[in-house]
Amino acid sequence: MHPENQELLQQAIVELKKGATPESVTNYWRAKLPEISIPDCDWTAKAIQRRMKERWGSVPGIMVPDLEEITLPFLGETYPKMELSVSEDTFIRHIIDIHRARGWIKTYASVNAPNLNTTQSQAQEFAETKRYLEQRLKTYILASQESKDLSGQYLDERGTWSRLFVRSCGEGDWIRARFSPDGRLYLYYSIGYGMGHADVPSLGARFEEVKKT
Repeated sequence: MHPENQELLQQAIVELKKGATPESVTNYWRAKLPEISIPDCDWTAKAIQRRMKERWGSVPGIMVPDLEEITLPFLGETYPKMELSVSEDTFIRHIIDIHRARGWIKTYASVNAPNLNTTQSQAQEFAETKRYLEQRLKTYILASQESKDLSGQYLDERGTWSRLFVRSCGEGDWIRARFSPDGRLYLYYSIGYGMGHADVPSLGARFEEVKKT
């Protein structure tokens, strides 16, 4: 990142840490991804700051942009520490968005996975009651990079795993994801074999909240 952009990003991080507002969220992501045209965040400060529900209570939320230009290959190039393989012959390259909620998305800001010790069906049922959408891999990556800037930690780097939903070649299933403290992204998936159905203490689920209309 150019030194001037790095300075702008550091200033934006300081402002965002003071309190998440439409302006501070917008400025952060414009500094974070200067090569992309980031629109103004159209959520109110109250909606941004409202905690997200998880099965055992609630946790803070974190805002990320959802734009056509933000693809998995783009994120792989932008954050090489992830070691995200996005060549044409890999599974990652052919992941299709399970939903298209363009604009601004809120997701869980907690480093440890929310909705821990739940089965896949329990997690899905909970999300439906809260009108949350399935968490996509690109949302998880963006939120994790923001988490690193704000808290000094990537999502799930303490050892938890998060279920995410993916679709590739017409099939879909859950994958397990986590970051290591050095920024590497770990993914375990088995399309068609029900990965993520096990009820284990370290496995949780992340979801996305869209603006209420």
